Amino acid sequence: MFGNKETTPGGKALKFYSSVRLKAWKKSKGAIKDGTGDDAKQIGHTMCLSVQKNKVGAPFRNAEFDIYYTSGIDKTSEIFNLAILKGVIERPTTKSYAFGDLQWTGADNLKTAIKTDSKLAADLMVKIKEALNAKSTDIPESDIVEENGKIVNKKTGEILEEVVTEKDVEDEFAV
Repeated sequence: MFGNKETTPGGKALKFYSSVRLKAWKKSKGAIKDGTGDDAKQIGHTMCLSVQKNKVGAPFRNAEFDIYYTSGIDKTSEIFNLAILKGVIERPTTKSYAFGDLQWTGADNLKTAIKTDSKLAADLMVKIKEALNAKSTDIPESDIVEENGKIVNKKTGEILEEVVTEKDVEDEFAV
């Protein structure tokens, strides 16, 4: 048999009719086990999710997350992965992690600390949100130009700031 062996439930029309289509699969070698060796019990899996079609948002995005069979999607792993990705948690060595004046050896120790200490989890979430909302300030001034009342990064086309003049305000509130 040739081609894609996957089928879309609902027939061929669903590809055109649906607003959002997602593809989910288990990551190979993504089993989460409790313990080590042959007697280790599988307690979860690492899943991958891909947006195949999205009429209401950005398509072709990917996500990877841990699902535990007893509790669902693991929020602790999400906090840990985002903190590493955004540089909130520093890695002085390959096996150690640091946040402020706190230090841990091993990812499992840090995940346990996040799970047990709600203040630490809240502090990490605040720092992650700040990092996600922060605008890039390391753009050279030669790349910043003003076009049509907007300050734009000329290399990427990203709008950095919109300039509002007195005339714009008067036009907005004119009766």
